[in-house]
Amino acid sequence: MKPLTSLNTLVGTVVGAVPPMIGWASVRGEVDGGAWVLAGILFVWQIPHFLALAWMYRDDYARGGFQMLPAVDPNGVLTSRATLIGSLALIPVSLSAFLAGFAGPVYAAMALVCGLLMVVRSLRMLAEPTRDTARGVFLSSLLHLPLTLGALASGW
Repeated sequence: MKPLTSLNTLVGTVVGAVPPMIGWASVRGEVDGGAWVLAGILFVWQIPHFLALAWMYRDDYARGGFQMLPAVDPNGVLTSRATLIGSLALIPVSLSAFLAGFAGPVYAAMALVCGLLMVVRSLRMLAEPTRDTARGVFLSSLLHLPLTLGALASGW
């Protein structure tokens, strides 16, 4: 889809979210609420993660013929807004694991802190869409996933 449409990132988030959901279901023997929460976290997390990456390497993607969102958004406003929306959505989606009883208060605190860090970094990217601000979003996303999923797996 990358050569065809800038919606490739959104479609790719489904592909990235389903395998962990399948893993959860195979361990539990059913597709329960936890599988959906895990898939939701991974689905939403990928949006700011990959949009920041695509902004950082927009020239390379364009040279390769890939229609990433930054290819149709030269000033970065749309990409930055979508990154912020994804980061904002990640907070309630991540906290749904706690609210549904799949995780404890340590996980909730970790998810909130990591989510807020991504929002702050996304706001900086929106204010000034540069390679450095996009890198800030990208790096915060690399912290978010292992920290929150580690806390989720530990049952904290």
